[in-house]
Amino acid sequence: MELWITSNSPGELSAWVDPVVRTIQSRNPDVQITVALVPCQYATGTENTVAAAIPGVDSVLTVSDTLRLIVGRLPRPTVSRRGVVVYLGGDPLYAKLLGWKLKWPVLAYTEHDYRLGWGITRVFRRREIGDLMAARIALAQPVHRTNEFDMVFFLGSRPHHFRLFAPFCLAVAAVIKTRRPDYRLAVQRSPFITDDLWRLVTDDPHVHVIEHTGTASVDTLARSRLMVSLPGTSTAEAMYMRTPMMVLVPLNRPDLIQFDGILGLVGNVPLLGRLLKSIVVAVLSKRRRPIALPNILAGRSIVPEVVGRLTPEPVADALIELRDNDSELNRQIEAFTQFPVTAHAADAVCDAIEMAWTA
Repeated sequence: MELWITSNSPGELSAWVDPVVRTIQSRNPDVQITVALVPCQYATGTENTVAAAIPGVDSVLTVSDTLRLIVGRLPRPTVSRRGVVVYLGGDPLYAKLLGWKLKWPVLAYTEHDYRLGWGITRVFRRREIGDLMAARIALAQPVHRTNEFDMVFFLGSRPHHFRLFAPFCLAVAAVIKTRRPDYRLAVQRSPFITDDLWRLVTDDPHVHVIEHTGTASVDTLARSRLMVSLPGTSTAEAMYMRTPMMVLVPLNRPDLIQFDGILGLVGNVPLLGRLLKSIVVAVLSKRRRPIALPNILAGRSIVPEVVGRLTPEPVADALIELRDNDSELNRQIEAFTQFPVTAHAADAVCDAIEMAWTA
């Protein structure tokens, strides 16, 4: 039995691939699992290493290998007749082409409601089967909540964003330490951040550094009274871990903003890209739609979002006020309980994989 998974960027590998691999491998210890990486503008260069480190993954195709296999420049692997391709992030076209190449059915998980088009045998939508990010938390080893850190800053996993967000968070931490010297502050390192980038953070005297491990984010959230991060996967993890949070979106460096799809290509054109990003900054500064995943999923404001050209002092004051407000923290925790922490999404996807093997 073989399982090939197509995926692309940090969030999908950690939050989607991990629980599916963990679940299917526990049911079928002899399954051969391959992760085929596909192109992604948010790639950090460490995806190969991170994917290979997921327990249960037997082999990883680099982006180059995946493309070469699809176009016939890499020899077709000797594969079992009982195989499945599962789309877990990126452009679904690559999963469809691999399914056609390997003559296997293609399953897909998506957080969106729109159709994924031809070539996919079955689509699993988050609103129908649940959230794979919740499954990751449900499948993690039980952790004891300690709240030993007053605040933990999740600095992001995308290089462009990290270059702005890490120095900003360290500046905020420095202000907080001058006003609350007794606070214990920490920063969480993503496994997708290279050593070169991490030099922006090391040796900072104001924070404790938590290095990445396989379950570091879950363990760290259990140790945190308050989490601070950009929008993204970490906000969903904190929600399912029942850890209060504040979400920051500094728009101080428009040149570091990245977009999805065609906007991402246009955004890299020197003059046009700069103009486009300046317009987006103006729009985001006045935006009214939620950007943190808990707020998006709830359809209302649960966690505070601070967006704009930010400076460390007001942000530090807002974080201190939130950290010291027990009733507000408890309100967030109570609101998070509407989102169940269950492995149902991973079980549903893996049930379909097993059915495809026997079809």
